[in-house]
Amino acid sequence: MQTILSRGIEALERDRLQEAVTLLRMAIELAPDSPEAFNALGEAATRSMLVPEAIRSFKRAAELDSGSFSAYARLAGLYARSGRRTEARRSLSRAIKLSSNASQRRTIERLVAENSIFANFANNAGLTNHAPGGAPPRRRTRAVRKDS
Repeated sequence: MQTILSRGIEALERDRLQEAVTLLRMAIELAPDSPEAFNALGEAATRSMLVPEAIRSFKRAAELDSGSFSAYARLAGLYARSGRRTEARRSLSRAIKLSSNASQRRTIERLVAENSIFANFANNAGLTNHAPGGAPPRRRTRAVRKDS
């Protein structure tokens, strides 16, 4: 299974999406309890515009690994683009709780910025203009030089 999973991930990284989807489906058949395989298939399916399969894959990855920030963040984006507000907000809320570093906070900020479905939710969760739990970004000011 690991060899097939590795080949599927490699195909995904090389943007050979059809091959990646095929290999990752095979990996899941061999190891139906692998959150890594479901996350990778979710990514390949997303990039292949197979949204229902992507959602199923990320949901299963989240079921298998309830601490998977990436699965919840990807679900939030997919649900938002599909107009599924309740699921989108629930997934975003879980991703926020799981976020533990600056990169994950930037992912959340990008999700909020890209999806108007999160506008009121972001305001209520304190996400407007800054990362969750963090301070607002500092404004950069430019010194003005006066000529004497």
